[in-house]
Parts: sequence; C-alpha cells; structure tokens
Amino acid sequence: MKILNKAPDISEDFFSFSNTYFVAEKLTNFDPAGLKGSILYKRHSFNTLLSFNSMDFKLEESGPNEFPPDEYPVSPQLPFFIDFISSRTVRIRVYSAQKAEKPAPESEKSIMLSGGSIPSSDKWSYSRTDKGHLFKSSEASLLLETDPWRISVFDAKGRLLTSTNSTRDNSSTFTTVMPFAWARRSQDYSRRFAASFNLHPGEKIFGFGEQYTEFNKRGQKINLFTDDARGSQNEKSHKPVPFFISSRGYGMFIHTSAPVTCDVGKYFSGVNSLFSGDDELDLFIFTGKPADILDEYTSLTGK
Repeated sequence: MKILNKAPDISEDFFSFSNTYFVAEKLTNFDPAGLKGSILYKRHSFNTLLSFNSMDFKLEESGPNEFPPDEYPVSPQLPFFIDFISSRTVRIRVYSAQKAEKPAPESEKSIMLSGGSIPSSDKWSYSRTDKGHLFKSSEASLLLETDPWRISVFDAKGRLLTSTNSTRDNSSTFTTVMPFAWARRSQDYSRRFAASFNLHPGEKIFGFGEQYTEFNKRGQKINLFTDDARGSQNEKSHKPVPFFISSRGYGMFIHTSAPVTCDVGKYFSGVNSLFSGDDELDLFIFTGKPADILDEYTSLTGK
C-alpha cells in the first residue's frame, strides 16, 4: 500500500536517470534596451561513477535521445527577460520553450498579485563590463555574466548577496549538484525548473509561509504544497508561501501556483535549490533590510 496524498517533492525529478537535464551554460545574446536575451542550455544526463570503492552518479553532457534524432535541439537557445520593478526589486523570467516577446501586461493578471499593472522603474543605469552587463540603482546592482551565464545581485555597497549556481561552481566537490537548469521528464515530457542559487557560510533563510519546523530554514527541504498540518510538529502546512528572506540582505518570491520544493542547503550546504513544478520561472528578487524586503514584496502581493 502506498500513501498518495503526501506533498509532491519536485526535487525528485532532478535526480532521475531517466530524465534529461538542460543546464544554463552561456548568454548567446542580450538586448540591454529591451532587457531580453537568450541562454544556451547544454543537454545533460546522469551517468554512473565509481569513486572511493562505491558506485555513485554524476551529471554529464549527452547527445540526443529522441526519435527522430533531430526532433528536439540538443542545445536549445531559449529566451529570458529582466524587469526592474523598483530600485530594490528585480524580476527574472526564464522559459523552457521559445517565446518571442515579453508577455503582454494584460496576460500577467494573477491571483498571487495584488491586481493592476506591475510597476517598472527607470532608476537603473546600464554599463558594459568585461564579464557582461551591469545594471545599478541607488540600492542595488545586478551583473549579468556571459560565460558561464550567471546573474549576481549586489547591495548598494557592492557586496555580493547571491548568484545563480553554474557547473563551474561545483568542480571542487564530489557531490552531484544540480546547477541552474530545467528538467524534461521522460514519462510525459513535462518540464520543471531548478533555480539554483549559491549560499554563503553562515547565511540564514527565513520564511515560506506557515511553517512549524525550525525558524532558520537553512539545512531543510520544504515542500510548498497546501495540506492540513494536523498539528504543529511536522513539515505540513496549509498556508505555504513561495517567499523567503535571507539574513544576507535579499529575499525571493517564486511567482507560481505550481508545487515548489525548496532545498535550502540540505542536500548540499552551499546551494539553495528552488525546484518549481512550472515549465517557466518567474522570480522576483528583493534587496534591503527585512522591513524593506517585506514592503517590496507586499507592494506586489497586497498589504
């Protein structure tokens, strides 16, 4: 007999030998005026690895596994968009399929947002750097690197707050870490995102709505799926929220109603993996003190 009503763990789709993984590798083009570009994703799969007299697994680049073999691109180039909401808030949208333009404002109405149009800010300046594209406001800055594709967020003083995780970040560990990528499930070809961000030593994470486990979520895995908690000493929640605040001075809101699993440095201490059951990623990043972050977040979702 199997229990069927447990919260889905989206991370399981990123540790399957039967699935195919597309890892964000390079920025192939970017329009700083339109705030849009393309990411080259390299196809990967899991292979076995013999290490320390034990059988393990590793993520490796792979070729096509469809028939006919040219039905799907091996290394697709797919769009992403950036929006500046305020001097403290950045929106990043990443897709696992082609999309020619940014979604029209009328198509963005969501029960998770407070209604009306999402504001935009013209308080960010742009400059080209050796690494890529730099945007700055009075409160924060965002660096979009070319190779590897990486988004890094800094505070007003230039202190790194967080950055997306790439395969090159994980070269010094034997742990198989899933970098920023999306997975294609073999059973139905549905797609899921892994928004993987690097964590700093001593960094603490708080939030995710109603949660009864330890206040600091660092080192925990949280399934954001509505369920009757039936008490206050388990991991269930009937008010989960895909939003958190870091002690380092930033927060994130995953704008989706799909199930989300957040591995906050549990599997690998240095990476916060936000596994979304959606085939696209709509992520808001806030900067500042906790009060600033909450103000920015509730300006979007309602006071």
